[in-house]
Amino acid sequence: MVVLLALSLIFGAMLQTTRQSTDEVRARAVRLQLAAALDGALASTAYQLSREFQSVQFGRPMTIRVGNTVVTVIVRPELSKLDINYGSPESIRKLLEAAGISLKRSTEIANGIIAWRNGEGARSALASAQADATPARPFETLADLALVSSIGPDLPNCLDADITVYTRSGRIDAATASPRLRQAIYGHQPIVSSSYYSVVGGEAARPDLYEITETAKSADGSVVSRRQVVIRVAGGSDRPFMVVADASPRSAPEEASRACQRLAEHGQ
Repeated sequence: MVVLLALSLIFGAMLQTTRQSTDEVRARAVRLQLAAALDGALASTAYQLSREFQSVQFGRPMTIRVGNTVVTVIVRPELSKLDINYGSPESIRKLLEAAGISLKRSTEIANGIIAWRNGEGARSALASAQADATPARPFETLADLALVSSIGPDLPNCLDADITVYTRSGRIDAATASPRLRQAIYGHQPIVSSSYYSVVGGEAARPDLYEITETAKSADGSVVSRRQVVIRVAGGSDRPFMVVADASPRSAPEEASRACQRLAEHGQ
């Protein structure tokens, strides 16, 4: 009797282990399928941007079917954001104010960002005020903003929907910028439109850098895979695009709002 009980327990444990292994294999297979779908949707989106640019609705979800998987894709030009390495001190301050941070606090943070860019004041004040001046100590990633004045991750989490480090330009596409950034930088200035995109001031040019946010779900919805990349569209047949940055998707709007609130309260 004891032997039978022991064998029963051993058999039950083996069966449970087998079930767990089977579930793990299935989950791994689903994740691989979703990853392949994300890659396929990215390639399809890059092709559309290089060949049929005007058909893309920036900031709006598009659906792309890759095999049996449906991928939701959102495209934003990187020029719809403020490059923190090239934006003027006033632009950075106004964006912080638009995020709900006081003038005094916004000025302090903006000064800290500029000081970092200047390499602790290596450049003159005049040069630091020029939107297109080459930074002496550029931010390599948005996460680097957490090092400014020991503020921590709340700064990049608060602003990351509206900032970039990849355009290397002080120009912003007003037509595709978020309402927060557009109001902060341009106020009520009229937007000059072109056949490709719109800017305030300067000559319009077709962008080649894009943020692509992709979401894919398994058939039963139990597994979700999400990816956010920045790509450069080259348009060549041998290499139509290249991935500039592959990072985790930004904070959810609710978390970004809480980060802005903590940032506003910090130092009061």
